[in-house]
Amino acid sequence: MSCSISRACGLEWTIRHDESGVKVNFIEGTFNVSQRTEFGNVEPDALKVAIMREIADWAKENVNFIALYGDVDARESIISDLSEDLLIEAAEKLKGVYWYEDATDFADDIDLIEPSEELREVLELASVDELEELLRLVKSYWVAPYDIKQWAEDVKSWLYE
Repeated sequence: MSCSISRACGLEWTIRHDESGVKVNFIEGTFNVSQRTEFGNVEPDALKVAIMREIADWAKENVNFIALYGDVDARESIISDLSEDLLIEAAEKLKGVYWYEDATDFADDIDLIEPSEELREVLELASVDELEELLRLVKSYWVAPYDIKQWAEDVKSWLYE
């Protein structure tokens, strides 16, 4: 089974099942509740169910950080603590270090990214869960980057949707 993911627009993503052409569109972090599926000419229903199961399994294994949020409250908190300019700075500074599997390790290494004083203050006050959500945001941005100012606006506007 082979799938691929691409950014559709802003925080909207598309996962394509390569064999069947079935596409699932969803809003970042809300795969389970926002998905819209385009089946094309795929029939019967049993095949649709099998394809959707493959897509969900692939998403969980390969792009879970895009498809599902870990902690919505922590994500809301870190987004509200960062201005658009600080989100941009965080994305640029974290480009090479978002591989941290555990935000606790990142919390110990904040100096490595040489943040501005304002960003350092936010990062040092953030919980491990908030840092984890920031790392997930940045990682998903760099999977398919687009205008970084627009990305920051999209992230901030997510709070109000």
